[in-house]
Amino acid sequence: MVGIIPMASSIRPSLSTLRFAGASRLGLSLASFTPSRRLACVQLASAVPQSPSFGLKASKLLRGDGKTTGVAAAGNAAQASTTASPENVLEWVKQDKRRMLHVVYRVGDLDRTIKFYTECLGMKLLRKRDIPEERYTNAFLGYGPEDSHFVIELTYNYGVDKYDIGTAFGHFGIAVEDVAKTVELVKAKGGKVTREPGPVKGGKTVIAFVEDPDGYKFELLERGPTPEPLCQVMLRVGDLDRSVTFYEKAFGMELLRKRDNPEYKYTIAIMGYGPEDKSAILELTYNYGVTEYDKGNAYAQIAIGTDDVYKTAEAIKLCGGKITREPGPLPGLNTKITACLDPDGWKSVFVDNVDFLKELENSVFGHVQLTEEREQQHGQISDKKRKEIFPYGNYKSYYGYRIGQEMEEDARLKVFKKECLSVSKWIHLNWGDDGLITLFTRVWSLLRLGGIFVLEPQPWTSYEKNYRVSETTKENYRNLMFYPKDFQDLLLDKIGFRKVEDIASSMSGSKTGFNRPILVFHKRHTW
Repeated sequence: MVGIIPMASSIRPSLSTLRFAGASRLGLSLASFTPSRRLACVQLASAVPQSPSFGLKASKLLRGDGKTTGVAAAGNAAQASTTASPENVLEWVKQDKRRMLHVVYRVGDLDRTIKFYTECLGMKLLRKRDIPEERYTNAFLGYGPEDSHFVIELTYNYGVDKYDIGTAFGHFGIAVEDVAKTVELVKAKGGKVTREPGPVKGGKTVIAFVEDPDGYKFELLERGPTPEPLCQVMLRVGDLDRSVTFYEKAFGMELLRKRDNPEYKYTIAIMGYGPEDKSAILELTYNYGVTEYDKGNAYAQIAIGTDDVYKTAEAIKLCGGKITREPGPLPGLNTKITACLDPDGWKSVFVDNVDFLKELENSVFGHVQLTEEREQQHGQISDKKRKEIFPYGNYKSYYGYRIGQEMEEDARLKVFKKECLSVSKWIHLNWGDDGLITLFTRVWSLLRLGGIFVLEPQPWTSYEKNYRVSETTKENYRNLMFYPKDFQDLLLDKIGFRKVEDIASSMSGSKTGFNRPILVFHKRHTW
């Protein structure tokens, strides 16, 4: 249904031949998960209450009454960037590393929407989390990991089963290989088709429109395999030239194309950070003579990555945008963000790129720890055994590896050794084969030439004992293609390590706790 081709990657080309069960239904190859932080449980822009507010604990900052509470950023060294001249700031925007991260909106029945997106549109549920103390639940869905793909963030607010979409929001766009086949699937599942498959008026591209259970429209565009199937968000604006100028100067987007349709009295402008067929874009639509729209309370915002939220906020102000959340770190998270409104009142949130990756990284360990705690609650791990496995009580310092942290090729930033003792099982169960491969590829990329990777693979019997701790682990367990016995071949043949040695095999008379292999994989010394 949805064809996906590899994103640009710094990982070795041999990885592109790998396939894994977690994405088999989409025909997704490992190459699509380029240096992936697929494991992430990012806590960014997550909680979105009744108003279009930036979330993640931000429901305390931006509540349903639309009022905002700024967080003082005084004293933050990053604010020094605001001393730059207006010309320099606007020029910097053009060079900033930006990407559309996710789109946020509200739904009345989360499970129903997830079912529709996964079964009818071929998306994958990337993660889901419940925040009962703040009475909301988030679910992230898409066609690839959040670090390299544009994804959807759904928000369900307890007790709210219906929202007003309004007239301003247009639709989301999904590129599929066979529009007619997708439409038939939607019909078979009871979905609503608002435009039957056929060529677009005045063109050759085959399209169709369907609606999800909450009434959000999705345009299906027939294309070949693409790295970004979730490819567009369409919003209506009252002055197209004004909006194009704003998104070019303040957001650093490029006007990819513009098309006027006088027969149907509308004009569209395609804005984005990359080619339309390879990245997510923003489609702005102007209907002749219409300058205002009802935005309703369903659609919330788009999140965009940036290298500097302070310069970003300054550029937005210089271009006439309204800052609704001054740049600075979120309390308790230190993730720097800024939020703004465009001239039509559409909200966007800019998130610091490095902080975003840190959120992805940190959430991995938190989720693994939660899984371990659940297992302990089920009586499957004793306190004594826990101390044997985690003697330092800190997953991050003990395992000593960092998943998903982009590092430059400078050898000074590379490390000599990475360790993965016991935790590989939990990553494998929680994120499936793609999560495990992500771990291995990231470790390989973080090691300097001649570096070593210490791995203690857990026996399959351990998987059989522990996979029932959650519905996610049960599902992943059923779909696994790689087993612990395959890890050595995977790391040598596909990931790129040169040799391996089992240091536990030389330990004579070993007792319980050392009856598993401890493998040391060596990265080549030179190219």
